[in-house]
Amino acid sequence: MVQSLLDQIALRDLVMRYCRGCDRRDFALVRSLYHDDAIDDHGTMFKGTPDEFVAWLPEAMAPWELTIHSISNSLFVVDGDYAEGEHHARAYHRTHPPSARSLLSTAVTSTGTNAAMANGNFCIARWFSIMAKWLTSMRNHLRG
Repeated sequence: MVQSLLDQIALRDLVMRYCRGCDRRDFALVRSLYHDDAIDDHGTMFKGTPDEFVAWLPEAMAPWELTIHSISNSLFVVDGDYAEGEHHARAYHRTHPPSARSLLSTAVTSTGTNAAMANGNFCIARWFSIMAKWLTSMRNHLRG
């Protein structure tokens, strides 16, 4: 029972560190979360190895002044050293302001994570998009 709880905490921490790495543009952190032979599949945007994903991220995130990824409804099923999870996320993206306005876009996604133990820690074996939908795109007129 205790190990099951520790595994759940470690897996949620893995997903939170992934979000933190993306939002802070800490691409070394993002890379450290993957197995070397993992696959990242962001649907039509990207599919490849962890090294290719981390090389792609700076260009993909360049249009955004900031991003905030929030995870909810995260559930993992653990089978020994292997786990499968699904997470609902809301990702906020704000463009660099061209003047007093900036574009705010919000994506709601459902992602899956397969994780496996490596050196005593869970690492991402596969990250994949189940569903993604852009909800809003609006001008922020409140900036001065």
